Amino acid sequence: MKTIDFCKSRRYNYKLNHEEKRMKEEKIDRLAKLIFSMMPVMRRDSIAPARGSENKLAPHAVFCLFILHKLKKTSMSSLAERLGVSNPQLTRIVNGLVQQGFASRETDAANRRQVFVNISPQGEREALKFIEIGRRHVAAHFESLTEDEIDACIYHLSELLKILQKTGNI
Repeated sequence: MKTIDFCKSRRYNYKLNHEEKRMKEEKIDRLAKLIFSMMPVMRRDSIAPARGSENKLAPHAVFCLFILHKLKKTSMSSLAERLGVSNPQLTRIVNGLVQQGFASRETDAANRRQVFVNISPQGEREALKFIEIGRRHVAAHFESLTEDEIDACIYHLSELLKILQKTGNI
């Protein structure tokens, strides 16, 4: 009798675990769809207006400038990983930033294969300009929200950022 109860219990736990797993997968799918639907809007509403300035930088170059603004100095491989681009693609992006005077390269004296990218003072000013243009553009979109809705957005985006940092992707 106990064997039958044990088997039923295992089967029930298996079904429960399988159902929980399926529900988690559905939630992850829903989350992915929400993130992917949000990305073009975020790019359009924050990066596109900033690109309208006198310097016509590609979106990846703008993101690269934002990363350099935050880190000041980073390796090419780390920068490629953060941007989600290949090393050859990053080389083209950084070449453009260097040509415009927004960044410089520095070879590690101890390991000549290690190359670092630094943001220049001009690049720092350009990044701040892009950030301010994007901030004004986003602010214009959020003017119609109530203070409670703005607080809710801040809270939920902050929580999302914490969760994403927990996954190690930020």
